[in-house]
Amino acid sequence: SCGGVGAEQAVLPAAIGASEPQSGQVTEEQKPEVVFVIGPPGSGKGTFSKRCVEQWGYRHISVGDCIRDEQRRSDSELATRIESTMKEGKLIPS
Repeated sequence: SCGGVGAEQAVLPAAIGASEPQSGQVTEEQKPEVVFVIGPPGSGKGTFSKRCVEQWGYRHISVGDCIRDEQRRSDSELATRIESTMKEGKLIPS
């Protein structure tokens, strides 16, 4: 925690130029349109993203979840391409 304020409450407002963290009080004008949350597995990306949704009204889109959902579709040509790309050890293109 950052002086009694959770790290997620201190980081986002500071990143968007707010002078003082206001316990998640971010106006629509201050709120960035897109926030990328990156980090290694198990680093808290999902937890942080969940809090961004709860505290600031963001919408959470997980690329990994989207890929896994697509792979579950048996009728998907894209799922076949994803699977072959992953088997080759390559990154999935955008």
